[in-house]
Amino acid sequence: MSAGANVKAVQRMLGHSSAAMTLDVYAELFDDDLDAADIALDAAVSK
Repeated sequence: MSAGANVKAVQRMLGHSSAAMTLDVYAELFDDDLDAADIALDAAVSK
């Protein structure tokens, strides 16, 4: 998903019952994404 895969597609590929389950299971893999979002939000607020 970090590479741009659709969450619903990954959900179906892994056989999860919902996209929320997929995100819950793999949330710890997205720490870099959280850092990038934090930086982007800081930049937007600073304008």
